Amino acid sequence: MSKVKASLTMIVPDLKEVFWKTKFALVAFLVPLFVRSIPEILAGPYPIGYDSITAYIPFMRDWVLGRTGPQFDPVGGSLLFAIFGSVFSLGGLDPVAIVKSAGPILYGLLGISEYLFCRRVLTWSQQKGLLLVLVSATYFVSLRISWDLLRNTLGLSFMLLTLVVGSSINSKHKTLALAGLMLATGLAHLLVGTIVISITLLRALVGTRKERSLITTTLPSIALVVISIVQLSAGGLPIATSGQTINAFDEYAYVGYIFLPLIPLAILGYRSLRSTLLKFWLFVCAMGVILGTTPLAISSEIVSPERWAFMMFLPLTAYAVEGFYRIKGSGHAYGRYVKHMRWVWISFLLVLAGSYVALPASQAFVYYRFFVPTSMMQSTIPVEESPNVIATFQWLSSNMQPGSVLVMTDPMYGWARQYYSGNQTVLWFHTVETLQAAIQATVDQGYSTVYTVWWSDGLGWYGQPDVPSGSVLEYQAGHFGVFLFSP
Repeated sequence: MSKVKASLTMIVPDLKEVFWKTKFALVAFLVPLFVRSIPEILAGPYPIGYDSITAYIPFMRDWVLGRTGPQFDPVGGSLLFAIFGSVFSLGGLDPVAIVKSAGPILYGLLGISEYLFCRRVLTWSQQKGLLLVLVSATYFVSLRISWDLLRNTLGLSFMLLTLVVGSSINSKHKTLALAGLMLATGLAHLLVGTIVISITLLRALVGTRKERSLITTTLPSIALVVISIVQLSAGGLPIATSGQTINAFDEYAYVGYIFLPLIPLAILGYRSLRSTLLKFWLFVCAMGVILGTTPLAISSEIVSPERWAFMMFLPLTAYAVEGFYRIKGSGHAYGRYVKHMRWVWISFLLVLAGSYVALPASQAFVYYRFFVPTSMMQSTIPVEESPNVIATFQWLSSNMQPGSVLVMTDPMYGWARQYYSGNQTVLWFHTVETLQAAIQATVDQGYSTVYTVWWSDGLGWYGQPDVPSGSVLEYQAGHFGVFLFSP
């Protein structure tokens, strides 16, 4: 017993030392995890996030059946799908519980990656790095990414770790680690992988001879990007714009709109934060937005200018935090009044965050009028309607006529895969734009009895307030109903 006590006496001080050395990194993980958990807790047992219900949940159900299903293509971000499928098949957890847990955890991992980036690359103090994590975790663009772009969130974590390792290449082991992390970034998310490749190549182009050696570390990731684009093209996705028209002014104005709360301090911080890497990051994303509005654009079905704009949030946050600290050190005669503005800014960001994570979509904060989604309290439908939608699929599971078919467009397909337990055929239409077109295509296939689920009171989203004419309401729960169409 005395030996055990002696061992514990030796271990406890070591644990305390480890805790105090890692407490800031721990907080950098826990703060984003807590913030991202708020909407999940408020949503109860129901999912939030468009991709959560339309892609991740159907995929997990297909994974255990040994097929990937037609509803998505994992090219350009297969890593998280593989993780989800493995967790579901091995652990037997509910798919909804998996995606609801994954959002906060991935956001926490992004937070600790941001902290390490601040400490190792920007050489900031612990407090300053933690402030960046706080601002990033509560900024609505970052929250929007974490809402359902889970592959993107994972890719950003790998990208930041790649930049941390790449900041000091002094051994073959680090070179291999850099190449591996860069490849993992591309496997997590193709766009983020493209950004980190571009940043690395720009560093090699304008840097020292040692930095030019970084080119070799990008080769596996470049191969991955090229192969992924070829696979996307082979799968039917257009690579070029194919005549699509994008209003350049709207896209540029949108960038200013979503980053308006950061821009004033970011301009101030840009003058003193001398980071070539952050400049490269902004340059690559800015070129993505600009080229996305020209005939040289990659098809928006692969990446839209909006997605390039989202990726600017972290460098702009870094510049804004630098500007925050510049105000703190101001020696101007009106310095004490200016310093108060720092806390007004922080308070404003918290108000924006609180309204974004907590308000229902029907009562969204006015600032988010032109932002999609306007609130995190939704999936493909408002969170408060989730039990009603589930009730419609439970009714269908017991009451569909033999030989009938259930027609689902993208917003409702995942709900059917999760909550419909009947034996009738479920048809999924992803490429069509309207419920009318999906039902007509189903009738053309020879089906005579067609069911669907949609808003029942003219409040439907996605530009479709009502079901097509000729549909009969068979069952209603809240604002949703089961409709029968018999041509």
